[in-house]
Amino acid sequence: MRTRSLVVKAALALAGGLGCAGDSAGPPPPPVVATITITPDSLSLGVRDSMPLSAVARDSAGAILPKTFTWASSDTSIVKVTTLGGVKGFARGTATMTATADGKTGSAMVIITFPFGGMSVGNFHVCDLKPTGVAYCWGNGQEGQIGDGTLGLVSTPTPVAGSLKFSQISTGRYHTCALTFSNDAYCWGNDTTGQLGIGVVAHYRTTPQPVQTALKFVSIAANGFLTCALTAAGAAYCWGENNFGQIGDNSTTERHTPVPVSGGLTFTAISPGRYHTCGLTVAGAVYCWGYGHDGELGNNATATDSVPRLVASGATFATISAGFTHSCAVTTGGAGYCWGAGEFGQLGYNTTNTTDSVPIAVTGGLTFRTLSAGQYNTCGLATDSTAYCWGNNFSGGVGDSTATERHAPTAVVGGLRFRQIGAGGGYACGVTNDGSAYCWGYGGQGQLGQGSFGVSTYPLPVTGQH
Repeated sequence: MRTRSLVVKAALALAGGLGCAGDSAGPPPPPVVATITITPDSLSLGVRDSMPLSAVARDSAGAILPKTFTWASSDTSIVKVTTLGGVKGFARGTATMTATADGKTGSAMVIITFPFGGMSVGNFHVCDLKPTGVAYCWGNGQEGQIGDGTLGLVSTPTPVAGSLKFSQISTGRYHTCALTFSNDAYCWGNDTTGQLGIGVVAHYRTTPQPVQTALKFVSIAANGFLTCALTAAGAAYCWGENNFGQIGDNSTTERHTPVPVSGGLTFTAISPGRYHTCGLTVAGAVYCWGYGHDGELGNNATATDSVPRLVASGATFATISAGFTHSCAVTTGGAGYCWGAGEFGQLGYNTTNTTDSVPIAVTGGLTFRTLSAGQYNTCGLATDSTAYCWGNNFSGGVGDSTATERHAPTAVVGGLRFRQIGAGGGYACGVTNDGSAYCWGYGGQGQLGQGSFGVSTYPLPVTGQH
């Protein structure tokens, strides 16, 4: 009996051993993230510029692993990053972007500068910032929007009066607003609908006036007769004209100081147009509100709305721009989309449809960094820094050395490489990678910065910038 018992125990032990061996030969453990690489690993942007970053995780053998990343910025007052890696500059400085997955982290450095490149292109005037934060403006100043204490047309860059230094600047139709390095808002120019935010309605102010609020802002944007701004927490505030609900406070009441946009959304960018406003959330969704009869709200309707409405698109966006009666955005993958009025081809997909109320892909297969929706024209920067424009070209605003209307992206001539571009009322301006400013198109109010009042169908360097 003892012998038989030993045999049984041996057999059981052998079976157990075989079982263990079988278990150890089961499915291998999941691959471990060894490295995370962010592309590009360093980047220089201007204040208000945006660009998507991408991250790739690899194992120790170099194989790519499908991972979801957690993005973060070392200083959100300088650069903010979305949950999908889209970055936007808010103030001069340097910040590190990180992408983390499974305990591993990759990093990229983002430098925010404005050599002559915190540029904003308005309807008929332009403003820009020197490295010191001194603001210069030129073009139509008949409502005081140049900010030099005078009224009239100004055809060369002219310093804004006073000793204020600004980190951002934005031009509206007849007014200008800017943020100081301490995140205080100032505005000047036309104030007939309260868009200066000074608490009273005035015809105009010819020098910077403090916006009447205790709020600190990290971003400011002016267009039409409206101004909007974002706090560090992503809360949106607007003030000024509100006849179509473009402030977004569920009313059509004109506001003379900042009021919050309804809905409690958290935005990374906000862009007012002529009578409508659009904002980009941290999740990459676009919301628009205000006048919508040309489809510029993008919500598959042609009606006015006084609260933010989600744009009808499944895409995830990285930038947004609201123009006169159309809107444009760029996805995190660099695809351009536009919607709204397209009678001059400004939507960029080879047609002159009267309206399109949902986002339509810009034709040409280009990968964009940003798009700028102007009056009846649009401009964009490809990822290789080449500038493209389309739409109304009566005065050469496309910049292709012709006056032929263009219904699809057309390269701006001259071989220049830009890091910023803006479309205005029949003209456009850009800042090259070396910090030089150029303008082209209609210049009848001095907005080309040439010391004259003509037109140009190709880029000309702005006078007095060095």
